Amino acid sequence: MVDASTEVPDSPRAWQEQVNFLGLSSQTIHNMPLKSASHIPREQFLMLQVLWKSHTSSAFLDYYDLNHLLPRANAILKHVSSWDKYCKTFDPRSPIPEGTFAAARYYQFQVSKTKQDDSGSCVSFTPKVHNTRSRAQPA
Repeated sequence: MVDASTEVPDSPRAWQEQVNFLGLSSQTIHNMPLKSASHIPREQFLMLQVLWKSHTSSAFLDYYDLNHLLPRANAILKHVSSWDKYCKTFDPRSPIPEGTFAAARYYQFQVSKTKQDDSGSCVSFTPKVHNTRSRAQPA
């Protein structure tokens, strides 16, 4: 198994290198033994044949073809007083003022305080719970 410090592949070449290193070139997701419904080891993750593509925030508007909307958004937000207050909260010493964007900024702060857990080398999933049958009692 690859340790957690090994990055998830972001290109077909990186994916192939990891597959070759782990000796998985003859495997598929269909013929690998599945050990858990909530965790998969790196080997199974690689067999899903997915790539981790990173996009910088500065490329967001171009990537989603939203540049044409920016002038109108700026014109609308220029007249919203709470938008100016919201923009000033990006100074880390600034408190979150009340206003339209207060909840959004609060949850952005919450996310920024989240620590990344690199302790395991498995990919974790939370399985959907289907226990409606156990709740249904015969009448």
